[in-house]
Amino acid sequence: MTISNNKLLIGASGGGSDTINVEDVFSTFLYEGNGGTQTINNGIDIDGEGGLVWIKNRDAADSHVLTDTVRGATKILHADTTAAEATDDDTITAFNSTGFALGDDVKVNTSDESYVAWTFRKHPKFFDVVTYTGNGASNRTISHNLDAAPGMLIIQRLDSISNGAVWHKDLTSGGSGDPSDKNLVLNNNYGEFSLSGSSIVAYINGADSSSFSVGGNAEFYNGSGHTFVAYLFAHNDGDGEFGPDSDQDIIKCGYYTGNGLAAGQEVDLGFEPQFVLYKCATQQVDWRMVDNMRGVPTANNHQYLRPNLSSQEYDDDDIEFYVNGFRPKTSGQQVNGGSEKYIYWAIRKAPMAEPEDSSNIFGITSKGEDGDSLAPAYKTGFPVDFSLYDRETGGSQWFASTRAQGGVYLKTDSYDNGSSESADSSIKFDFNDGFMNSTAADANSIGWNWRRAPKFFETVAYKGNGGSSNPQTVAHGLGIAPGMIWVKAREISGEGWYMYHSSLGTNKTIYLHRVNPVANNNNDGFYSDAPTSTVFSVFANGTNKDNENYIAFLFGEIAGITKLGSVSHSGSSTNVDCGFSNGAKFVYLRRYDGDGGPGYIYDTFRGINSGNDPYMFINSNAAQVTNTDLIDPLASGFTLTGDFTDGNYIFYAIATPPS
Repeated sequence: MTISNNKLLIGASGGGSDTINVEDVFSTFLYEGNGGTQTINNGIDIDGEGGLVWIKNRDAADSHVLTDTVRGATKILHADTTAAEATDDDTITAFNSTGFALGDDVKVNTSDESYVAWTFRKHPKFFDVVTYTGNGASNRTISHNLDAAPGMLIIQRLDSISNGAVWHKDLTSGGSGDPSDKNLVLNNNYGEFSLSGSSIVAYINGADSSSFSVGGNAEFYNGSGHTFVAYLFAHNDGDGEFGPDSDQDIIKCGYYTGNGLAAGQEVDLGFEPQFVLYKCATQQVDWRMVDNMRGVPTANNHQYLRPNLSSQEYDDDDIEFYVNGFRPKTSGQQVNGGSEKYIYWAIRKAPMAEPEDSSNIFGITSKGEDGDSLAPAYKTGFPVDFSLYDRETGGSQWFASTRAQGGVYLKTDSYDNGSSESADSSIKFDFNDGFMNSTAADANSIGWNWRRAPKFFETVAYKGNGGSSNPQTVAHGLGIAPGMIWVKAREISGEGWYMYHSSLGTNKTIYLHRVNPVANNNNDGFYSDAPTSTVFSVFANGTNKDNENYIAFLFGEIAGITKLGSVSHSGSSTNVDCGFSNGAKFVYLRRYDGDGGPGYIYDTFRGINSGNDPYMFINSNAAQVTNTDLIDPLASGFTLTGDFTDGNYIFYAIATPPS
């Protein structure tokens, strides 16, 4: 059995063949055990480049398993115990150019249990693995290929029981002074402590990007004749060499001081993370690992694992991710105790590469079409960040769910547009190949699924700060000025959906859930400042009521992949040139003049043909309309036929990928 995660291709303008993005060197991969053998294809060349795979059973009290390419497949360590290295032929059995292979050991592949695998590829300024034999010296220099002074190291003795030692660059009071006498233990919840004269030193003669030093402590670092492995994690500080222009940071090792408050603390990384490990360094508190694949939703519980314990996954609500970093959300000692010091290790969200086509960022599927009870209800072949779903047969509302919100849904149609978000425990985004829900109850349900990707699509959760009296700029990570924005209040009953579209300009609002035409110059949602590549502006209670939570959906335009525009249609057929080469896969059309009109949804899954084409209204719970020919295929976009209602329309189209 092979489980794959289709990666975005690096675009032609993405900096050349030497461009390295975070998705090339790091992966969080979720899979179901099958009790036999399976291959995990996460797109990481772990065999050719080298690296580490860290696996944990999410459902049971099995140990964390660490296997790296330097020690070799089948050689395992446990993060949560003092056990020496062991050989287990049924754990990770092989590394390959796109991931790794698994045997049937219960720790990595029990039937019908859920697992997470974090893969770290060796690469300068990101990660390295070093093994060495101790010599007992009090100041032993060990070479590495990180090409940067490490931000954090994990060192484990291999040939005997031992605590896993952790050195972090900020393990001193307030993150200043000499860090050489401070340590943590990975398999325990101890606060930082000293091994006087015998500890690890990451800096030699000022700063050394090619070596670190260890003392003579036999258990932790350098016992004579004993063998050790060191995992080295970089800290980028404006000197990262990643992304399309090879100038972005992807990994941070830092600290913050708790303020003892339930809100207001922000840890600015300069990027949105996908993975964070954190620990209170000054107290006896467990380590925690969170990632966006298992879920770190805003205003809802996130899933966490503890590297110092074998216990299964738990949930809590003490941290959230945002566009520039993460936020502690409680005053508890675990994450934000007053005046306590917290160290962290964070990795940037993926993907960084601009997509080359829509195949791995947008998909349309029916519910449960593969018949696998463990498979996502909407199986796309890529992680889904936003799913819009409804039943072709009608009788149900349109539902909208996002990874950022977690297990909840909103409704987009006029029947129940004003409702606040509702919880549904069956809504799950923790899949590498789709999205699951049971709200739409049968196989007649269709899901339109978006993945967050540069310039294509983004979601932003934010809090209002004052309605019309205080316009707010909201930061986003789309990478370009969005061409269309949808905003919905998450907790205000009776508040609808507000839409901005670039073809209409600023200070004009369309109500996604109604048939009303555009609202002109009424400050009803979006402020007069046009969106930029980093912010958009909101105004009035519909999008910015003080202390209320909102979710925004940002849609971008990429030449040949997506198009946002307007079209005037009258009488005969109207060709809409989107700059595509293989026609439109998805089309949203909305009339904005006269009395307005419904929002049409067309797609190739149900049919954009030269004959009849079914369509649905995003703002109605009616069944899809069939036996009409209002849209025809066009290689460069789509055609509105002479039967389509005359008027002025805005549209959003996504191209059909190459076959």
